[in-house]
Amino acid sequence: MIPQLNQSPKNVIINEINETIISNAESFYDVIEILIDGLQALGVKISFTSYPNQYSDLVSNTHNAPKGYPSNCGSKSDLPKGYPGVIGRWSGTVELINDSYFSRTPSFGDIASLFPFLKTGTGGVGCNFSISGMMFVYDFPRMKELFKQDIDKQVKLLTNAYCSKVEAINKKHAQERTKYIQSNAKMISIDTLIGELTELTKKSNDIKMALRSELHKKFNEENNIKLEKAPQHFIKDDPRHELICANSSTHSSSEINKLAAQANEIKKQMDELISNFPENFI
Repeated sequence: MIPQLNQSPKNVIINEINETIISNAESFYDVIEILIDGLQALGVKISFTSYPNQYSDLVSNTHNAPKGYPSNCGSKSDLPKGYPGVIGRWSGTVELINDSYFSRTPSFGDIASLFPFLKTGTGGVGCNFSISGMMFVYDFPRMKELFKQDIDKQVKLLTNAYCSKVEAINKKHAQERTKYIQSNAKMISIDTLIGELTELTKKSNDIKMALRSELHKKFNEENNIKLEKAPQHFIKDDPRHELICANSSTHSSSEINKLAAQANEIKKQMDELISNFPENFI
């Protein structure tokens, strides 16, 4: 709701209109609506057919700037190149509906001089006016605060979107990198060699364990200690009974020869691998 203006002498009313707009406007539409109602309190009817409404993050500050902010007509590198706001044309008419405060119909140029947030450029500023112009967000504290909140929200959304995009790119990159590495001819050869060596190692360990077991049994056969028959309760309770019984079995030498042959076969395969891929055993 637009605040009511007190009926006061012209300058007081103009100051109240300025203060009301600057303190309460949350959008540029609010600026125009409060301005129209305020001018009616001064006996002036202003009708806009257009006003600046094209938003830009950097409205030029070469000739105009928000109150308290520097302009930059020389495009200096240490000064801002513009401020958020709207650009467009001020177009419409001005009528005097009573002469309580103005002795003649004010031009749009007169009105703009009373309200410094109405920035003008080039064109006609009479009672039938059409002139380029602009308004800056930073001239209106409430609008600036809402704008900052909106920008922070947009930045957060953009940051999240950017992080998601980066994560997706990194994931795809990692997949492509893995695919690239795995498809390399040398890498394939090395992986194949590792697989064969792993299988040979497993087979060698199996033969080693079998050979160890066979030699253990052979040693027990050749060095068997004969004991007199123990009493029944001793044989039953003594844990060495199972060991003595286990050592009584024998194995043929053909099994050892078979294991030796398998070991020689593994050695042969390993020699072939070293011969085929010498660079991997340097």
